[in-house]
Amino acid sequence: MRSAVVETRAALTRLRDEIAGARASLADERRQAEDAERRGRMAREIADGETAAIAERFAGRHVQRAEVLERKVAVLMEEGVLLERDLAEMIEQLDRAERTGATGSGEPPPAGGEAGGGVRTPAEENELLRARMDRTAREKAAEDQLAALKRKLGR
Repeated sequence: MRSAVVETRAALTRLRDEIAGARASLADERRQAEDAERRGRMAREIADGETAAIAERFAGRHVQRAEVLERKVAVLMEEGVLLERDLAEMIEQLDRAERTGATGSGEPPPAGGEAGGGVRTPAEENELLRARMDRTAREKAAEDQLAALKRKLGR
């Protein structure tokens, strides 16, 4: 279960990055549409019909792309809401499992004669599990960053 939480957090981070990229593309398309419309107006003012027609065509294409990107951002945001809800449910289930003594790892709860000091309290167990989850999340984030850098460098 902990690994599913880590994977879902990583997926949510990637999704947020994708949303940011789509929003940037949307802003760029809108700017290009405005530029093409402005060029078309300027061409009409100087009675350059050919340039005005070309500018209108390009403005229309940019507007269409912007509309598609608007829908894409909306869908990605909806997906993010679903993913956040799933993550919250998983964390709730994991916390519940920790409170009841289940580790979710397939291993039995630790017995009383552990090396280094005997029986752990439930609070100590929870803290250990949280530390393990945090470490796993950091390791996953580092692996994701390394993979992104490798892709960026073409390796």
